[in-house]
Amino acid sequence: MLNNFKFRNKNFIYLFLIYTICTLISLYLAEYYFYNEDKKLLKNISKYKFYKNNYEKSKNTIYHINPFLNIKDNSLINYLPLSGVSNHFTVTCNENGYFGKYLSDRYGFNNRNEIWNEKFINYLIVGDSFSLGSCVSSDQTIQHNIEKLTNSSVLNLSLGGNGPLLKFATMREYFKYVEVKKVVWFFYEGNDLLDLKDENKSKLLKKYLDDPSFNQNLYNNQDKNDLILLDYFNRNKSKLKYKNTTDFVKLKRLREKIYFKKKINQIKIPSNFLKIILEAKKLSEKNNSEFYFVYLPTFNRFIGGENIYPYKKLIDLLIKNKINLIDLQKIYFS
Repeated sequence: MLNNFKFRNKNFIYLFLIYTICTLISLYLAEYYFYNEDKKLLKNISKYKFYKNNYEKSKNTIYHINPFLNIKDNSLINYLPLSGVSNHFTVTCNENGYFGKYLSDRYGFNNRNEIWNEKFINYLIVGDSFSLGSCVSSDQTIQHNIEKLTNSSVLNLSLGGNGPLLKFATMREYFKYVEVKKVVWFFYEGNDLLDLKDENKSKLLKKYLDDPSFNQNLYNNQDKNDLILLDYFNRNKSKLKYKNTTDFVKLKRLREKIYFKKKINQIKIPSNFLKIILEAKKLSEKNNSEFYFVYLPTFNRFIGGENIYPYKKLIDLLIKNKINLIDLQKIYFS
């Protein structure tokens, strides 16, 4: 009887191990398939290799640092740069078979340095990677197209990864040093509300909303900002070298495919979202600028995920509070 039990127990362990190994092999075969698909699309060059190639040509090359990553850095609790490294070729990302890059201005944003000397600027745009111009060539950015179509000057204070609170904080730090006719605030429904949920964990960032006098004087401390950002970059750039390997081990591409197809709970509007938008509008009007809110829909809408976004509730909130609205979701789907 005891031998029988041991035999069955051993068989169960063998079957469990075989099942586990087969499952893992299946998962990694699927990951390998999606990895190869990406390689074909992205022309088989890693971000680290592209960075190194550019670094050999110009030592003032860096890859884009998301301000939100800095929030998670324990050494940056009391002081947080809200721009990139100044006067550096900045590598963004590859979604179209080539890497986007730009030469940052004296404050670390994607502008010509001369724009800061202009007496009057037509448009100031604030947003995340979309309005920064990530993953596209310089002649395909929103900023460039506004300049080209309207023959107007545009100042871009966008950075990839910026949610509503980071956008507002950036306005508070840099907006007062320029005269602007129109402020264009880009909202991306895919992650802005989720970003805000995380940004609300930063006591420093929340000071921008709760304390009208709070300021880090970032405009006059770019040398300090550069030192902090370059230190962060040098401490973390080696991770990029092994990113493809770590992404593969973590089944990153497979998980992304599953994420886009699964049903997830509806995203909530954080309680301080409206206050941020109203304060940004008030700040614009105080500087004699018109404020416009641009609603950018996400790709997820095209694959049946539109119900997870509080689109109607958010739009009604903006209209009720008399926010100038450019609803690209309505334009695209009408």
